[in-house]
Amino acid sequence: MKAPGIFKRPGEARTISLGGRWPILTFWEIVHWYEAMRTIRHTDTLVYYDGIQVFEGQDPIGGYYVGVMIDSLETADVYLVTRVDPIQLRQFRSGKLDLKTLMLEGSKYGWYRAYTNDDVMQTLVLEVQKGSLAERDFLPEEGFLLDESIEEEGPVLRELGEHSNVVL
Repeated sequence: MKAPGIFKRPGEARTISLGGRWPILTFWEIVHWYEAMRTIRHTDTLVYYDGIQVFEGQDPIGGYYVGVMIDSLETADVYLVTRVDPIQLRQFRSGKLDLKTLMLEGSKYGWYRAYTNDDVMQTLVLEVQKGSLAERDFLPEEGFLLDESIEEEGPVLRELGEHSNVVL
């Protein structure tokens, strides 16, 4: 039995027809549309200093993101946002991975800017950015670790920090 319409022989246009009056879209048009409309919601504040500096977020399909404030304008705060691997996010939360490394590793999946109007708790629309994030000057400094105090407290708290927020 032949698979329905989207996968054809190499060299042919890959299209998806949604039937009826819907237009026929190529696979890459759908991917571009999804990328252009990507949104995330704030799930946790990781660093707060006179406003949210670093936060964790999730997209509607469960992908994890980390946002870092890179500018504060009169009308909005600007965040650098990258998609991150959940295992690396846990390592960052437990102080085993620095923020710059987390952001650079995440930028392999793409990197974005998000603007807030003083409310990071709202749904954030991500603007796709082009080029290499490593060449930008707004990356965090090397060596920025989260929860450094957990390392001093011992292995039990360190293990808890890897799986959840630890409040001391």
